[in-house]
Amino acid sequence: MSPGFEHWVWDPDSSGWVVSTDIRDRDGGEDGYDCISHRGVAKNIISVGAVRKIGDIWTPVYTGPEDVKMVFYSGWGPTDDDRIKPDVVSSGEVVYSTSVFKDKPEYINAGGTSMAAPGIAGSLNLLVRYYELTHAGETPLSSTMKALLI
Repeated sequence: MSPGFEHWVWDPDSSGWVVSTDIRDRDGGEDGYDCISHRGVAKNIISVGAVRKIGDIWTPVYTGPEDVKMVFYSGWGPTDDDRIKPDVVSSGEVVYSTSVFKDKPEYINAGGTSMAAPGIAGSLNLLVRYYELTHAGETPLSSTMKALLI
């Protein structure tokens, strides 16, 4: 949308959405936050961010939360309406993964949120399977799984 055109924004003073024509900073602004696309802030999704790998030359061992660092190419929150995003993070730097190059399967080291998301998806799948085994085959609600993950 071009600057100066009507658009909807969250107004915390009125606790509601209002129409505005204010010209706003592009997502990310001056501080680099708020750069998650509209697809990453949709209702009932799990946004996955990428963090640096623990065990590399910069952070050889985990000693506390301060050791976990976002990678520069990951999306950052908060959202325009102040929700915390991403919902969860996983290792997304130098991840050993499968790939195809010139129709030949191979293994590569790759990085990005596309490398972080499969670890989260696999962990969730293990939790779903455990729930089914301990609850007579019943499948858990997606809201339950998101709550457990977060």
